[in-house]
Amino acid sequence: MKRSVNKITSLLFGFILLFSSFSTFVSAAPSNSSVIQENSSGNINPAAFPYISSYDLAQLALASSGNYGYTESAVPSSIVNGAAQIFVGSGYTLKMESGGFWYYSQDGLRRVRTGSKWLGNYQANFEKFSRTGYNDNYRTSNYHVNVVSD
Repeated sequence: MKRSVNKITSLLFGFILLFSSFSTFVSAAPSNSSVIQENSSGNINPAAFPYISSYDLAQLALASSGNYGYTESAVPSSIVNGAAQIFVGSGYTLKMESGGFWYYSQDGLRRVRTGSKWLGNYQANFEKFSRTGYNDNYRTSNYHVNVVSD
């Protein structure tokens, strides 16, 4: 039963990725400008942000140690979701927990937690562990990324 629920969840998420903005893993050249632009409704325009590719973000998180993060700007959610998949690797498990998506690596040593806010900004945490089981006592790295919905 548990396997069929996981497969259904994976299929559902795959469908969402295929037909939503999550499937757009765009990259842009980083800009030296840190100006945050707002549109006429007062919302932050994610296209105005200088951001990095999903691959580069995942590599930064994999190379990190301690409690650090990406501080250039907020990153569009499509980039973060792509980076999360790269960070946890193939065979990952995706669950909806605490109102956000949580990615778990197959080997039990990496996890990505996304925030619960769908409108506005939230934070994703790219975590590495020294032992399997995702126990906070064994966390060796927690890489923070501010995320903006795109």
